[in-house]
Amino acid sequence: MLNNIGSITGNSAATGDFGAGVLDVLDAFETTKNKTFRMLSGHAGNVDLVILGSGLYMDTDALTSIQFIPASNFVTGSTFTLIGIK
Repeated sequence: MLNNIGSITGNSAATGDFGAGVLDVLDAFETTKNKTFRMLSGHAGNVDLVILGSGLYMDTDALTSIQFIPASNFVTGSTFTLIGIK
């Protein structure tokens, strides 16, 4: 199931322009609840734009993976941090 819930700077951005985003997955490992996503993002190339998005994954199975698509848009210097996993 694909949920498009936000946008960050891709490989077409000017050198040194990076985006930032925070993705929350609520109840990711609950097996009795659907999954809710929310994202806040923005990027240096467009300082007047901040995106707030949300999505719903209608499945009670525990979440086992997350994909960032297209993966080819991430350039040298991109970093990711996964926090909050029990």
